[in-house]
Amino acid sequence: MTSTFFGSCVQSAQDFARFVEKYEEYTAEETERCCWQKNPEVSLIYLIYRWLQFVFHVAFAFMSIFEVGRWYAPGYIVAINCIRSTKYYAKWLLYLTHWGLLVNVAQGFVAAWVVQKAYNAQKRGPPEATERSERTINLYCKLFVTAIHLSTYITLGFWLMVYEPQTCSVDFVTLSEHGFGTLLLLIDLVVAGTPYKLIYGLYSITLSFLYVCLTFVHFLFGALDRFDDRTYIYERCDWNYPLAVIFYYITSVILLASFHLTLWSIYLVRRRVSNLIRSGIDSGPHDSSPSLSRSSPQNT
Repeated sequence: MTSTFFGSCVQSAQDFARFVEKYEEYTAEETERCCWQKNPEVSLIYLIYRWLQFVFHVAFAFMSIFEVGRWYAPGYIVAINCIRSTKYYAKWLLYLTHWGLLVNVAQGFVAAWVVQKAYNAQKRGPPEATERSERTINLYCKLFVTAIHLSTYITLGFWLMVYEPQTCSVDFVTLSEHGFGTLLLLIDLVVAGTPYKLIYGLYSITLSFLYVCLTFVHFLFGALDRFDDRTYIYERCDWNYPLAVIFYYITSVILLASFHLTLWSIYLVRRRVSNLIRSGIDSGPHDSSPSLSRSSPQNT
């Protein structure tokens, strides 16, 4: 009976793996186009959209670093009186939110670069149009998933677990760090032809683990936060209470996995609908993989 149970589990896992492989299969051309367009060529409008995404993410990171549009709650005296020295700005990198902003900027640039190269090759003629860097495209796909996944987690985590009216002001910097950037990425999830692969969720979990390790090292060395008033970066990462931190991290991983599955489900629905619209409903429900591609599938 036990062997039958484990056999069923193995079979279910294999069936799920085949399902994932079928519905996540993509081609290089998909990463260069809007998922809703029927024209197989690289669109100038989509190219402009990609560069605008990058510019917005750079702007959000710039405002965050230099606090453009920032105002602190009157009761947050420590932040108001803190001297804006070089050390203060260097400590910007201590926060997970800001790691997310950097991932967003990297993703935005690589995405724009991939589409720009495809557009330039298209202008030069068919012989050049097939020359693509699989390494760059794979990097873009990984950054695409990591940026959306991590940004969604950071935004929801901030408003549900970190935000306190006494110390956190709802200014333009806060909204761009924990709202506008995530909104842009969610729009990208339903606009870009780039796949949201299930396995790539491991990158966000790895980043979160590295960040927890950073908070531990920060605590061991007795370093202070950006305002030089606490030995921890986030209250929930106070290693004076290690069991609480470990419990919080385990909970965070569970939430990360839940968010990732939700985003992956949205991607599957979007892909199914966009494929039907592009190829026509009469083409049959069995054709879930892209029918407009011109190169071999990418499965890495």
